[in-house]
Amino acid sequence: PVCWSVHLQGTINKMMRYPLILTLILLSVATVSALYDMCVTLLVFGENTNCEDEPVYKLTFPTSTETGSACYHDRSMVAPGYGKFSVKNQFCGQDFFQQDIYQGETCPTDAPFETQIFTKTDCVFDTKLESCVHGPCPMEKASEE
Repeated sequence: PVCWSVHLQGTINKMMRYPLILTLILLSVATVSALYDMCVTLLVFGENTNCEDEPVYKLTFPTSTETGSACYHDRSMVAPGYGKFSVKNQFCGQDFFQQDIYQGETCPTDAPFETQIFTKTDCVFDTKLESCVHGPCPMEKASEE
């Protein structure tokens, strides 16, 4: 999906203004090893706002309904104070989005550094879930026409 990779670069540029957010959310706008049959949208708020203001932007990307997505890391995935990180096992459940975070550029077989669960009500690293819906993401639909 070239279409969302262009969108992703713009999103990464915006996220660089909020390094803590870039730290641990992310974007396994991933490799295509699992079935990506869902579209997740995360609301990203300014740092230390407890998700009470208007979101700074929305982050939308394809995901799955089950764990098992491949390990993903790119050069933008560096968290101040933590260093490089990667994500794996991204998926949507009923009313949540979950992902495992690993320190470094790979996802070792031992336990993740952290498992993050995003919901519509809980603020995690200045981020909340807006939606997890079945089907391709809107930008993917546009690229198929």
